[in-house]
Amino acid sequence: MKILAPFSLPHEVPELIAAGATELYCGVVPEELRHEVGDFESLNRRRGYDANLWSLEDLEHSTAVAHAQSMPVFVTLNRFFSHRQYPALLQLARDLRAAGADGLIVVDPALMLALRDEGVRFPYLAVGTGGSTFNASTVTFYRTLGATRVILSRHLTVPEIRAIAAEAPADVELEVFILHSLCPFEDGFCSFYHGHDPSPDSPGPLPPGCLPSYDPWFEGVGCRLRFQAHRVGEAGTAFGPVFAHDRADELRHGGADCGVCALPELLEAGIHSVKIVERAFPTQRKVSATQFVRRALTIAQSTPPPSRRDFQVQAQELYRQMTGHPCSGYECYYPAAVVARGSL
Repeated sequence: MKILAPFSLPHEVPELIAAGATELYCGVVPEELRHEVGDFESLNRRRGYDANLWSLEDLEHSTAVAHAQSMPVFVTLNRFFSHRQYPALLQLARDLRAAGADGLIVVDPALMLALRDEGVRFPYLAVGTGGSTFNASTVTFYRTLGATRVILSRHLTVPEIRAIAAEAPADVELEVFILHSLCPFEDGFCSFYHGHDPSPDSPGPLPPGCLPSYDPWFEGVGCRLRFQAHRVGEAGTAFGPVFAHDRADELRHGGADCGVCALPELLEAGIHSVKIVERAFPTQRKVSATQFVRRALTIAQSTPPPSRRDFQVQAQELYRQMTGHPCSGYECYYPAAVVARGSL
């Protein structure tokens, strides 16, 4: 099983490799293309100055370091795009390949067709969670568009993942989320645009069809709008103000969104790769997360394999060491896979 880890700075690549990553992914937003394709959120659903590489040169340096360790690098282009963006996107894809990118993470079927029709080839083409894959038929559909990997919805249960893996084409790799960002909203159906219109002092409008996002610090994210809740007929009784979705959710109980206890079952299901999310996290948090997943996976793959209970005892101790807090169950990706807490 592979461990896909995120990076947003070139110096993180060797650190993540040393921590146990076997695949890497990043976002790239070249300054010279921002006017043609938009910026931040418009390219890869990950806004923020600290979430992306900012030049093809940085990508080229990063892939060279990764390739020296025989490690592939994926680049995210995981949004739905307008037709006006496609010419620049296709050129960007060519530039990414020339800079050493081994694969793309995409969700737009039209972009997949455009890449195929224009002969822009990568060794790997992964469909992200925004592709809304809930069954094996969807995996088969994406295979016809050139997908070599499909990242399953982050809200699937382990039995659902197992059923998809049993029925999906054998030549398409399956990947699941394992750590961080258990968003309560389903990616492919989220209608929030995570950004604002151009600021009044912006240098000029982007071409039609190019989405701007002048909210690099997540201050106006739609799914974090403040609201107050009132009982019907009791306008004076407010439950708030609160947020529709607070990014601090996963830290509220001192932990991190995690699915590591399900690793043995994911291994049995034949899942090819597990993904650590959050490109914008500080370097040390990305490194410690990768170390955590690597250590847990090593235990799960040991011979003889530990019992499910013993594995989860050890995994939850590693979790405590990583976060400084015991697992509360609040942040669990796959709660049905966890042995009853009273028996741990």
